[in-house]
Amino acid sequence: MSEAPIERYDGIILAGGSSRRMGTDKLSEAVGGATLFARAVCALSAADTVVVVGPRRDVDRSVIWALEEPAGSGPAMAIKAGIAALPDSTAAHVILLAGDIPFAEGVVASLLSTVTMDRPAAVVDQDHQIQFLMSAWSRPLLEARCAAVAPADRVSSLFDGLAVTPVTLATKILDCDTPEDLAAARLEALQRGPSR
Repeated sequence: MSEAPIERYDGIILAGGSSRRMGTDKLSEAVGGATLFARAVCALSAADTVVVVGPRRDVDRSVIWALEEPAGSGPAMAIKAGIAALPDSTAAHVILLAGDIPFAEGVVASLLSTVTMDRPAAVVDQDHQIQFLMSAWSRPLLEARCAAVAPADRVSSLFDGLAVTPVTLATKILDCDTPEDLAAARLEALQRGPSR
């Protein structure tokens, strides 16, 4: 019996930020033989369209580039810029993904299987915290929420007042904000092996 095909979707990768805690451009750092940025793009390989909000980088697929305005105004404004740059599409859903999460490739199907038109789905990490930047939305709902976003808003404001369907994963969720995080991700990649 074959698996049901994955639902069509678009993706927005947040690839800006100052990487202050890392001290270098963290998305250019390698984990398991590929940069963090390349891994994020690969995680959304089945997306119809991918918008990358951040500076231009080498990438192996066609993407749309965008920047938040004003520059450095944070992830909420970056999401707003990403959805504004997304062209008309027949894909019903949008995946939001931070560029510094190296093991997101197994998350997309779980998010798409639980998101609804009026209720986003988001990953809940091992500390029971919602990972706002690993979430799936219906496009109309995300557009409506982004319309009210202002430069001072936190990314969590997109979720204010909404019921969120949690997606809990069997494996660790690692985002790479510090050199210690990066070392842990590299160790995890070694343990997972070359195919993971």
